[in-house]
Amino acid sequence: MKNRLWQGLWILLACVMLLGCDEKTRKYEFFFHANGGNDIPGYWVLRREWDGTLPLPVREGFYFDGWYLEEDFENTATKAAVDERNTYHVDLYAHWISSDQNVVLEHWVTDFDGEFILHLTQSIGGIFGETAFAVPMNDPGFTEITDHPSRVPSVMVLAEGTPILKLYYSRDTVTVTYYYYPEVTFQVTGLAYSPLPERTEGTTHDRHVFNGWFYDWSAQWPFTSTVMPGSDTMLFANWTFSPVTVSLSKNGGIGPDTLHGIPFTPMDL
Repeated sequence: MKNRLWQGLWILLACVMLLGCDEKTRKYEFFFHANGGNDIPGYWVLRREWDGTLPLPVREGFYFDGWYLEEDFENTATKAAVDERNTYHVDLYAHWISSDQNVVLEHWVTDFDGEFILHLTQSIGGIFGETAFAVPMNDPGFTEITDHPSRVPSVMVLAEGTPILKLYYSRDTVTVTYYYYPEVTFQVTGLAYSPLPERTEGTTHDRHVFNGWFYDWSAQWPFTSTVMPGSDTMLFANWTFSPVTVSLSKNGGIGPDTLHGIPFTPMDL
């Protein structure tokens, strides 16, 4: 009797622990259907950490009216509505309203001398009497400066004039790691999209021909850029053996005196 009681308690305890773990690890995986707006990559988030915030898309000539849970825009994707569905896979559909006002969105980034330059200008839609919101660009290599004094993240759309939104970004510091031979590397660090320093280190190797830098060991994706990438990057050198010449001793026979070929490949004698 006691054994059965203990077994029951252990089973109950295990169930409670499993339920608790499940609650901590349950996730939402969001998939965004922009319906003509800019592409927004999907992502996942722990349910207990999601506060209901979703990214804002932009579409020229249209005003973003919100994310919906159905293609026919029946239910708005509020936190309460998403939680109520209790599903892992969440499809979100952007709803747009044709705008009656033009709103300009400017993205300013730091140049290599520290000054700000205009990087990108977008024309987004606005509705008279409604607030238009700036949507940060998602280009890698830039981080928004949310406390810049000239930042204009939102504006009321009025009947006259063209409202201008302004966002400011700093350039990220990125590192390129070069693997020019197994276990031999060197690194270059600089600002995103700044000129990539020319390096001859790693382009010579005994009895090998250097074929260039690649994003992968198998040399399928060549790296040919002359500027720093937008994020930390690993590059791999690709090599082929240098041709060799083999001298032949014929000992009175006939045939060629030398043969040319690549090491470790068949040779015609």
